Formats: sequence, structure tokens, C-alpha cells
Amino acid sequence: MADNNLYRPDRGRSAAQTKEMVDAEKAGRCVFCQIDFKKNKPLNKKGEVDLTGSDWKRWWVWENPYPQEHQKHIMFVLKRHVPGIKFYELYMTEWMELIRIILWTVLFFGFKGFGFVFRGGDTEFNAGSIPGHFHAQIQAPDGTGPVKATFFKDMSPEEQARRANRSIYSKKNLECVEGYIVYNEFNQVLRENFRWGNPSIEDHVFVHTKEALGWIYAALKEWGELSNLACFVKQATWTASGAITLSSQTQFFHTLFMEKAIQITEESLLKYKTLEGVSFQDENGYFLNSDFNWSENDPYYFHWHAERYVEEALYLLGKHQIKTECWYVRKNMPPSETKCDSLNWIDDREEFEIG
Repeated sequence: MADNNLYRPDRGRSAAQTKEMVDAEKAGRCVFCQIDFKKNKPLNKKGEVDLTGSDWKRWWVWENPYPQEHQKHIMFVLKRHVPGIKFYELYMTEWMELIRIILWTVLFFGFKGFGFVFRGGDTEFNAGSIPGHFHAQIQAPDGTGPVKATFFKDMSPEEQARRANRSIYSKKNLECVEGYIVYNEFNQVLRENFRWGNPSIEDHVFVHTKEALGWIYAALKEWGELSNLACFVKQATWTASGAITLSSQTQFFHTLFMEKAIQITEESLLKYKTLEGVSFQDENGYFLNSDFNWSENDPYYFHWHAERYVEEALYLLGKHQIKTECWYVRKNMPPSETKCDSLNWIDDREEFEIG
């Protein structure tokens, strides 16, 4: 077991937190050794801000500047630099002082109930975001909603989409984000927190990145909310000023898949002048063409890398039983070899990115 990373930026709960970790990682700086006192405000035994930290010899104590909803979140940061994977190297005096600090915190803030959390070991098996410096925390619910202590990160499609969004939005000096606003059949938009909201309310509008769209599609499919016209997207651009420019063009997920399939195919033909791939034929003997329509004798030959995108698009369109023909094609020449296979598509296809 070896984990010498200072940070896991992919674990950040917000774009601001992720950006802070990315910048610190590039600079080789430990944020718990070189503390930003404008953000992290150490408390003394009176609950006052004390930048000297003199009341606690071995620990810093402050309120988490990136709190989650429905709770009071207090951080305990070891003043000595010890990686989280080496928690067993803490001195007994450090453990004893931490116990006294926990008692003080519970009594001072009057917590009726709380959870004490620290994460140690390999970050592939815990949810720590700053594994390079040992720290612990108390999470005390305020009774207004659910509070969770996470030991292993959620790998659901919606959480993967959040990570993809945070990764793009947290880039330094980012001037704009190009992506999509996702709508459902009731004209509600998919918010940053992956809840549907009224698009007339400004903070409900969120531009999801291109990198997140594949995961969003997987999430909607998992939720059972996908059909041909149930969910659609509009291209949008977010700028650093907060302004959002929205395209008037409505696109459905099957259209996005088909456009991606044709893009892959045309780029391959342009680069290699040859194509190994497939054409698609429906139960009536009609071929799928480049306009996404079915024609009697105008097949479009998709590169084999694009096949999965076409399958997903056809499945959304209710085309579950399709015959495919495998081709080897030279540019501007008829196919030279053919082979037919029958396919029955099922629901357990692997997920993949759109965009």
C-alpha cells in the first residue's frame, strides 16, 4: 500500500475547492502546512479566531470553509505534517490532545449529536480529498436535512458527472465553459445538484460540460427518465461573468449519438482514406443513411468505433432488432467485402462519453 499524493482533486465538493487543490498540487504546497488564514480561521478555547493557535499545541481547529448542508462541520488539523496513510505515526500526546479538543468542541457548540470522522490508508479505499496531511473532523447535524459521513466516494453516474463538471469549472483563468443545458419533458432544467428545477429561476440554470454529458445520459437512463422526447439538450456557453448564452437548437440524445458517429466516421476517412465498419438495416430491409433516415438503397458506412453510438441511438428510437453488415470501404469506391450478422441489443451496454 503506497499513497504519497498530497491531494485528490477529483474528490472536491465544489469547483472552488477543486481549484484550490489543483493549484496547490502544481506548486507542491501543503494547504495545511502553509495555511490561508483568510479562509481557514483557527479557533481558541473561547471560540475566538486566533491565528497563533496557541491554545492547542498540536492541532489547528476551525470551521470547514467548504461545509455541506444541514450541519456544523469542525476541522481538526495536525500541526505536524504526517500523511494520512501513516496515521499510526501520531504520538500519544497528539491523540490525547485530540480527545480533549473533541470534548471541548461538543460542549462549546452544544452539539446534541455528532459524528467524528478521520480517514486513513490508501485513498483508493477511502474518500479523503487531502490525504497528504492528517486531519479529522466532527459533523453535527442541525436537524434540517440528511447528513452523511463519506468513507468511499459515490461512483454513480450523477456523481461522475459532477466530477467532470468540477474538473472543467475549476481550471485556472477559465473564461468560459461550453456545454449543454439539459431539459426534461416538463421543461425543467437539470441543476448543478442533479435535481430538476424551474428554468425561470436564475440559480436553477447550470451549463453541464461536454465531458459530463455521457454520465448525465447514463444517470437519466438509470433513473428511467429516458425516452425519445422525454429529455433533450440545448447547447450553451457559460462565461466567467456568470452570463449564459443559449442556443435555440433543441437536440435529443439519439441525435447527439448519431452526430458523434458520423463525426468519428468522417474523421477516419479523411485521415486514412479507407474505412472498416458497419452499415445498419432495419426489419423492413431499409438502410440507415447519413441523414439519420431509412432508405431503400442508400446505406451509410459507419466506422466500427462509431457502432456503439449508433446502437444507442437506435435503441432510443425503439429499434431493438437491427441487421448489420460489416464493410471494408475505400474512399469513393464500392465495398469489396461484406459479412452479415444479426444483433439483438439489450440494456446492459457499457457507458461512454458524448462529446
